[in-house]
Amino acid sequence: MRLVSIVFTFFISFNVFALNGLEFTDCMVRSMNETLKEFEQDDNGYCSEISKGDISRLEDKFSEKFEGKIYPYESEDMMEAEVGEMILAVSKKINCFQVAEDKKMFLKNDIHLKHNTLVEKSMMKMLGVKVINEKDFSMKLKSFDLNLYCKL
Repeated sequence: MRLVSIVFTFFISFNVFALNGLEFTDCMVRSMNETLKEFEQDDNGYCSEISKGDISRLEDKFSEKFEGKIYPYESEDMMEAEVGEMILAVSKKINCFQVAEDKKMFLKNDIHLKHNTLVEKSMMKMLGVKVINEKDFSMKLKSFDLNLYCKL
């Protein structure tokens, strides 16, 4: 029993459930690609997978580059972010809903909602929840064990 408490204390003190910026990006991309495969059955205009450009924009969002090296945001900082903030940040960096160029201006709100839906459903997978409710949007990522999904 004493060993269990020591191990638990170790996990809590070093926050082994946390993800740095690039680990979060990798996990989010994997989750979005899985969600897109589920969406394919509906043929609803989404892309078939997250593009390299989208991945690059996400990596840029959650890391910094200095002298040719990539430095991901620290896991402690990433885990302090709120779920709602992360959904909004990710949905602004992807361009996955396919629509004719001449219609993009008219469908701007619809495109934004489609991206939010994709990211929200993907985040639900990562968090291990069936529904994200209003309370979850204000919870910090550290409230969830992202390793259950992300470290598979």
